[in-house]
Formats: sequence, C-alpha cells, structure tokens
Amino acid sequence: VDVSNIGKDGLLSRSRIASILHDLNTLFLQQNSEDSKMLKALAKCLDVCMNGVDILQKQTRRLRLRYSIMKARNRETGTDGKAKLLPRYMLLTKIHHHYLSRVMLRHRKLHDSLLVQNLLKQVNLLSTNEHSGVRGRGQLALLSCCRRYRNACAYSLPRLISLLEDKNVDAAGHEQRIIGATILLQTKYFQGRILRDWSMIEHFLLTLCRSHHNDKESVLDALDNLFATFLSYWYQISLDIPAYVHWDESLIKLEQSTVPFVGYSRMLEALVALLKTNPNVHWRFKLMIIDAVTVMIRDDVPTPISVWEAILDGMVSDISHIREACFPALSSALELIQTTQRNKEESLLGNRLLPDKCFTHWNGPPPKASFTEWNSNVRKKVVTKEYSEQVRACIMQYFCNDEYIEKLCSFMSVVQLGRGKSFIGSHAQMFKGLLKAFGLQVITKLRTFLEALLADAQAYSHESSDVYIGKQCLASELLGGLVRGMKYWPEQDQEEAKGMAFQLISYVLATPELESVGIWAACLRFCLYDRHPRRTSWLVEFLVERALPAHIDLSSHSILTCKRIILVKPILKELGWRGGPIHRQIAHDLEPYLHHPYAQMRACVGSILSVLSRVTWEPREFASMPSPADAEHLSSEQSHHMHLLCCSRQAGMSELLEAPPHTECKLIGSETMLRLVDKCAREWSTLANRCKYMSDGKNCSDEAEEQAMKDSRVQLRHLRHTLITWTCSVCPEYEAMYRCPVESFLPILLPPLLQALDDKDPELLRQAKGCAELTANTPIVDEVLPHVLLAVRSVSKSQSWQVRSSVLPFLQIIIFRHQCSIRKEDMKMVQDLMVSLLQDSQVEVREMASVAVSVLVRITGEELAMDLKTLFVQWSQHDISSMQGRAGEPVDDAREGKAGEDSSDKKALKASLQLRHAGVLGLSALVGAYPYDVPQWMPEILVQLALHVLDPMPIKHTVRNTFGEFWRTHQDAWPVLKGRFTEEQLTALTNLLASPTYFS
Repeated sequence: VDVSNIGKDGLLSRSRIASILHDLNTLFLQQNSEDSKMLKALAKCLDVCMNGVDILQKQTRRLRLRYSIMKARNRETGTDGKAKLLPRYMLLTKIHHHYLSRVMLRHRKLHDSLLVQNLLKQVNLLSTNEHSGVRGRGQLALLSCCRRYRNACAYSLPRLISLLEDKNVDAAGHEQRIIGATILLQTKYFQGRILRDWSMIEHFLLTLCRSHHNDKESVLDALDNLFATFLSYWYQISLDIPAYVHWDESLIKLEQSTVPFVGYSRMLEALVALLKTNPNVHWRFKLMIIDAVTVMIRDDVPTPISVWEAILDGMVSDISHIREACFPALSSALELIQTTQRNKEESLLGNRLLPDKCFTHWNGPPPKASFTEWNSNVRKKVVTKEYSEQVRACIMQYFCNDEYIEKLCSFMSVVQLGRGKSFIGSHAQMFKGLLKAFGLQVITKLRTFLEALLADAQAYSHESSDVYIGKQCLASELLGGLVRGMKYWPEQDQEEAKGMAFQLISYVLATPELESVGIWAACLRFCLYDRHPRRTSWLVEFLVERALPAHIDLSSHSILTCKRIILVKPILKELGWRGGPIHRQIAHDLEPYLHHPYAQMRACVGSILSVLSRVTWEPREFASMPSPADAEHLSSEQSHHMHLLCCSRQAGMSELLEAPPHTECKLIGSETMLRLVDKCAREWSTLANRCKYMSDGKNCSDEAEEQAMKDSRVQLRHLRHTLITWTCSVCPEYEAMYRCPVESFLPILLPPLLQALDDKDPELLRQAKGCAELTANTPIVDEVLPHVLLAVRSVSKSQSWQVRSSVLPFLQIIIFRHQCSIRKEDMKMVQDLMVSLLQDSQVEVREMASVAVSVLVRITGEELAMDLKTLFVQWSQHDISSMQGRAGEPVDDAREGKAGEDSSDKKALKASLQLRHAGVLGLSALVGAYPYDVPQWMPEILVQLALHVLDPMPIKHTVRNTFGEFWRTHQDAWPVLKGRFTEEQLTALTNLLASPTYFS
C-alpha cells in the first residue's frame, strides 16, 4: 500500500480501499479462482465498501439518539401545569416517519464512476460463481448495488439473461453459473424490472425458451422454476406500460418500447417459430413455449394464425404433456374470439354457505347475472370478419383431414398414450368451444369414431379394459361438448345434435357394465352444470324416462339397473330443488328396489335416496298436532302427516312410537320424502309383523306359506340394509348443510335401524352398528329430540336382548351431544329407562345399563348420584337367603330361561338375584362415574359393595371387577385419597376383600 495515500488520521480513503479491492478481486479471479473462502471474504468486503453496510450501524445509533431527543421535546402541559408526555403511539408514529425518511434518502440512486463500473463487473462475476458460498455473498452485494447505483440494473440484468443461453457447456462451473442466474432472476427486484418493459419481456422470454444447452436435471429444473415464476404475470401486464429504463446496449440491442406495445403478435410468432426451427429440442422447452403462448393469448390483440397452427399441431404431439397443455389453450383461444355472445361474470355476492347454489324460494332470489361488456367491446374491435374467416379456414383444414382426426382420436382415446381413465373437463371444454364457434361441421369426421363405437354393442366383453375405457372417455367428452356447445345453433342443427346425443345415451344405458359409469356420470354433470332447466329439459326427460322405465322388468339386470341409477344422481344434484316432478318420478320408480336381493343394488338405491334428501330439504318448521278428537277438522296435508306418524301403529307395530297424539311433531318436508318415508315405514311394518309371526313358533299350514315367511325375513333384512345405507350417507355429514336433511324422519327411521342390530348377518350387523353411532352423533333440533328418545324407548322393549343392549350406547352418545339442549322431562325419561334396564333378564344388558348410568351421572353431577344411591343400596340388600346353600354355585340365566321348565320358586329366586345384581351394578356405576376422585359418599358405597364379594355369580364377578377398576384408576393418588376413608371403613374393606393389599 502506498503510504502517501494514507490520511493524517492513519486511515485510507474509501476510493482507495475500493481500488485495492478491485485489484485483489482481479488477481484471485484470474489466478486463484478455486479459493472459495478468499472470494467469499472479498465479496463481503465489496458489499461493505460499495453499499456502506457499516453505515447502517451508525444509522441505528443515530435513530436511538433521535428517539431520546424526541421523547424529551414532545411534551404537553396539562391543566395542572405539569409536563405530560405525548401518547406513545403518536411518538412511535413520528419516529417511524423519521426512519422512513432516512431510508428514502439512503436509497436515492448514486452516480456511478469508472471504479464503480469495474467493481460492478466483479460483483456480477461473484454472484454467478461456481461456488455456492461465494455466489450467495455476491448475490446480496449485487442486489444492494442495483438498488444503490444508477444504471447498475441496466448493466447487470442483460448479462444475467445472456447466461441462460451460454453454449460453453464444457467450461468449469457452467451448471452453477446458470443456477446462480436463475436464482437472481427470480428475486422480486429483477422480476419487477423485467415486467416493466415489454422489450425486456420479449428478450427474456425468447432467451429462456431457447436456453437448451445443458441436459443436467438440476439446470432443467432451475430453468423450469424460473419460467413458472413469471408464467402467471404475463397476461396481467397492460400493453400501455412505458419503458422503465434504457438498457446497456453493449451486449444486446433492444428496440425502444412503444406505448402501446406493438410487437406483441411478433413476439408470439417468434415463440412459435422456435418450435419449427428446432424440432428436436427438449420436451420441457416445447412445453414452455406452449404454456407461454396459452397464457399470453389476449382479448385486445389478435392471435396470429401461426399460433393456432402450433396449438393444433400440439394436440397430436407425441408428448402427452404438450397435448394436455394444447387442449385448454385451444379452448381459451376459441373463447376469446367470441364477439356475439356475452360472457357471464361469476357474482362475488352469492351466498356460498348455504347448500343450494341455485337459491331456493326460502333463500332469496338468485343474483342477477353480470356480463363483461368491456371484453365484448374490445373483441369486436380486434376480431374482424376477415380474421374470423382465417381462423375458421385454419381449423377446418385440420379437422377435415382424415389422418389428423385419426391421430387425434387415437391420442384422446388410448390410455397407454397418456390419457387418464376419467372424464377430463378440459377436453370437453375444447369440443364445446369448437362446436360453439363453428357448428356441427367441425366434428363431422369424428362421427366415424362414434358410429364405430355404437356399432359394437358388445365391446365391453371382448376389448381390453384400457382400450374400452379410453373410447368411453372420448365419447363422453364429445357428448359433453356437444350438449354445451349447441346453445346458439339453428333449430335444425340442434335437432340433429339431439339425435346424436340420444343415440349415444341409449347405447350407454343399454350396456350392462359399471366400469365406465363414473365417466358418464361426470359427463352428465358437465352437461347440466349451472344450466337453466329449460335448456336441458330434453336431455333430462330422456334420461329419466329411459333410466327406470315402468314397462320393462329390470330385476334380473342388476348391473344395468345400478348403472342407470348412478347416472340419475348427477341430474338430481345439478337440478337441485328445481326438479320437483323428477324427484317424485324417481322416488316412485325406486320403490320396487327398496328390498332388492343384491347388495350392490341396495347400496345404489340408498345413495340416490340420500341425494333426494338433500335436494328436497327445506328449513324446518314445527307445529303441535291436534288431538284425535279434532282430527276431523284437519286439512288433507295435516291428515297425511298424522297418518305418516301413525302408519306403523295401524300396521300392528304399536310399540314403535308411544308419544301422545297431542305432543307429536308435525313433519315438514317435501311431498316426495313424506311419501317415501311412508312407503318405507309401511314395508317395514308389514315385513316385521310377518317375521314376528314366524318367530312365535306358529306352524305354517303348507310349504308355500313357510317359504313366503322366509322370503319376508330376507326382504326385511334387505330393507334394513337400504335404510342403513341411506341414513349413513346423510348422518352426521351432509355436505355443508347446517341441518340433517332427514332429522324430522329419524323417529320413524330409527326403529328399523336399531332392530337391525339383531340380525345374524355379520356384515349387516357391522353396518348397523356404524349407522347407529353416526345417527347418535347427528345434531338434532330441540323439537325433534323428544320424539327420537320416545322412538328409542319403544325399541328398548324389543324381545331381542341384542337390540335392548344396543339402545344404551346410542342413548349415551345422543345425551352427551345434546346435554345442553335436552329438556328435564326427557332427561328424566332417559334416566328411568337406563335404571329399568338394570333389572333386565339378560346379564349383558344389565352390564351395559351400568355403563350407561355411569355416563349419565358424569353428565348430570352428584345430585343424580345421591338420588340413585338410596335406590341402589335398597336393591343390593334384597334378600336371597333361600340361595345360601348354593351361594358359590353359578346361576346360568340361559339354562333357566325356559318358563315351562322352571318352577315358581326358581322364578322368584331368579327375580331376587336379578334385583340384587341390579343394585350392585348401580353402585358400581356410581363408583365408575368418578374414576380419579373419591367423593364423601363413595367410601360408604365401597363398603356396601364389599359385602357382596361372596354373593353368587354374576354378582361376585361384578364386585371384583369394580374394585379392580377402582384400584387401577386410584392407585397413583391413593396416599392422598386414603385419608377420606375412616379407620373402620379401611378395616372393613381389608377384612372383606380377598386381596387386602388394595387398601393396606
């Protein structure tokens, strides 16, 4: 270092330090470029020297000092004459404003000098160095320099872009330099500079799309990520933005941007020309070009014909990714040339919380459709008649070419060539755009494919799955585009298109296979989505009439019937509440299939019943029904509601609902659902009566009658399965509806569902348990809950102990879910029911009742426990002295179950044992309600339970299990809880129990 340049204070000037750093960087970059540590240190020194990073620390100290000064100066004088500090938020606001002012001053661009330019060149080299550590420090320095110095960005950005197409692949660090350039170009700073100048956008995009020189995956991924970063911005940029800066022309020559930008079409043509000049380029760069062209098609600039040709060629490309990008590209381009039809704009004010997108009468009128008039006016100026003719001629040239159509059909219908095994909406949207813009002529050549498909009705049996499904996918996409695209056609052309659609739908309905049913269901949903019913009435009527015709017996064709039912579901979903007559027709047609012999068929019926429940749902209303004395004054509708609730009683099942007539809930729902639930209740009542007659042991007069009874039992099982499938589909999840659509029908549907728990079919039993749990977890309104509990109480009187036992877990869940809304009298009814089941004749029911009582005590509190304590102690002390001789002998309920073989003494002994066992189970429930605590009244109960440790089975077993569970849950805190027992109680427990270590 030259000593003469040292100042009087012994320090070098900043310019001299910068010159030294420049020399050091030049030396190491030329002679020792592998020394990454030194280069990293030099990059940091350059950052500090050029951007004044050390000044930031001085600014912080000055800011703290300024804060103290402001705090001392900004004082107010109060009414008492004393100084009053300024409110803190005002003080902080002033400080923040001062800070922003300092930042703005610091960020003012500084003039560059020759030394700064030389240092900037070195910073550029360091920011794209092959070593990641050096590159990281250099990138930070480069960003700071571009923000601080004028013309720094104009110099750096063209050089970073030129690195993307660096052809010197064999040079050391080529891969890392490209990655470094992509990282810098993805920063917000350089993104903003590129997107503010159309000339730079054009240069950047063309450079990126022809930057295929390095086949390494890391480079390709970096370039792909860079392209994806800018992809969504290009369509949003106005053509009227002015040029941001004059770029350094020593490396590139850019045309001066005009306002508005006139080179947009030229840029698109240049992109498409890259595909023709270099056909062997990597498929990723071909996809970049197609994606860029797709995004950059605009309303205010006509799309060049060469772009149309590139998209049409890409639809039959050998690369599946390019094909899938070209289909939506063609749809977008076709949509943007529509000048006579207005485009709807989706309303942002629509209520998305309610279930029906179409807004029913109770949910207010539908929002008015708004239209994008600006787009239509702009297109009328751009899309001239001559341009439309050119586009039409271009498209018809391709679609009238037999070879092109053959390749297009093969690519769109062969799964092995990359198409998915499902209905693809972008394909159907493309056909819709073609048909909407050019009419039926555009797919004239595709009729050959459809005719071949219709001619081979047995294709599902001899073709491979992939081939058959691929053809079905293409046919469904053609049908979707045809139905949606014929909206503006002349009437004659519409009739011809309807004939083609009818033929295709008839073929689908007549093919007995389920492999393609999901594809056609998605196609029908696409056809009907957001369409007015009047525009699609011809399609809906044809489907409904052909799906389940009354004059054809489909019972032997279960697969065909399942397919037709599944195809009806999208009709119901899309029409919503507007399809009232169709709802009634479908519900009527489904009645014969409620107890179909095939499980697959019953599952389809249950699924479509759930859809009917949703689309016919309305907000609930409640009204008290009059007494039977006033029934003669009822209207016909009210009489139907009462008849629906009482239909099961009239059929002989009087135990189903026991609510007094004046307290019954009025069922509010659509006529369709009321009639359907009525039908289910009648069918179940009739079949249940027949099965009950058979189970009573009455002899049948002949074999035919016996076979009829067996068939009734099978039909009852099938009907239960249908109801279970239906209920599970709407409880408790019901697709954004804030009420269960069948909640008002639960009092009628619950009995057959719970009765299914007695079925011997293991699969049906499993489904019934799951259905009961889902139903119990369903939120129910306060007006319906009492009637649900009454229905459950009626089921608890069933002759099957499995059914009686299943009622108790259902009650536990439903009481827990509704503990804040249930009425006191209903809670009292549930309590009485659980306590009464403690005396059930079956030991499994009694044990389940004990668990239910324990849960009820946890919910209600100690008040209920104290009320039940006296009753349970009294029961537990019931005398069974006559059994002392057989105290240790087990009592088998099943062995003593036959009344004809038991004497009256044995019956009395059994009743006494059941009552004592009920008392012991009740006390055990009170103990189990507090698993980690010992209330004051519990030691007395434990002593009372210990007295029964030597009682006959199953009492002894219950006592031992109770104390085992008590010790398991209380042993951790026993040193503390032990103090709540008296010495006499501990002694009694120790003496009576077989294992005194519990309380020692």
